[in-house]
Amino acid sequence: MTAPLCIIPGDALKDIYPDGAPMRETMIAGPSDSEIFSPAFVKVRAHYHNESEAEYADKVIGALPKKDKLISEELTLVFGFEAFCQINLLTLLAYLAQLGRELPVTIKLIDEFKGNSELRSFAFSAFKNTEHWYQTLLIEKKAFRSDPLLWPEMKKAAALYLLLLEEQNEITDIIDENAALSENALVRLLLTWDKDYGLSDELFLALIRKRRTATK
Repeated sequence: MTAPLCIIPGDALKDIYPDGAPMRETMIAGPSDSEIFSPAFVKVRAHYHNESEAEYADKVIGALPKKDKLISEELTLVFGFEAFCQINLLTLLAYLAQLGRELPVTIKLIDEFKGNSELRSFAFSAFKNTEHWYQTLLIEKKAFRSDPLLWPEMKKAAALYLLLLEEQNEITDIIDENAALSENALVRLLLTWDKDYGLSDELFLALIRKRRTATK
């Protein structure tokens, strides 16, 4: 009997889910394309990550299960509750919609700040809704209307995603208020503070440099 497929948020959970396929992306930042993992998508995301298209395709798409398996086999998506993971999850769900999957998936939400403990699991199959959410949020950069099929963590992630796009937000406020701190010290401060965005040190460093350049 074939083991159920599992997709996890990057490689960090490999010790817990050794057979999990990692989602190696950062969809909360940078441009995107309507057709997920298409040549146009690969081009724009590879450029954002400063990688060749071949490197990107191998690292990101090559790590995921094959299309036929994503359409037809039992699938569990294990992702954190914070915005970084939820935007990646939204991208995957919209991708499943584009592939034509109809079978439900199991979404398992975890708390990465508390030993990856499980918050809850639920079945989900409204893929066409997620395709609309993805298009509205990541392509049009607009808030989508409330939908009874949205779970609270995704609602919050969408709001935080849009907040990050604003010139002035709570992260830029912290950067401005700590102008005397070095980049490394400010990154450590932001990592300690952040429990909702789930941003990496690389993303915080990029935000710091962008903000300090803009406010010189």
